[in-house]
Amino acid sequence: MLTPLVLQIVRSHQPASVPTIRAGIERGAGWRITERGLYRTLQRLENSGFLISTQVEAHRTGASRKTFTVTDTGKRFLSEISGRLITLTETGPSRR
Repeated sequence: MLTPLVLQIVRSHQPASVPTIRAGIERGAGWRITERGLYRTLQRLENSGFLISTQVEAHRTGASRKTFTVTDTGKRFLSEISGRLITLTETGPSRR
């Protein structure tokens, strides 16, 4: 369930930062995810060809940060499963 949720969040905010993705998971699904768990998931999705990352400099500190974008493969995956996804809302899940 985490894969489509992460891909949807990244697609709607791309390029998406790790804090944006984490907040989207917590807000959209009510799940808590550790930073380590999120980085492992993002790495797995990148290795699978669903995401691509880019190194960018943070505005205030100049530190290197990753942002993520959904690839064509990731977009196809979301398109193919879109009829099977449950839409999460603040009041709970509902079928599309």
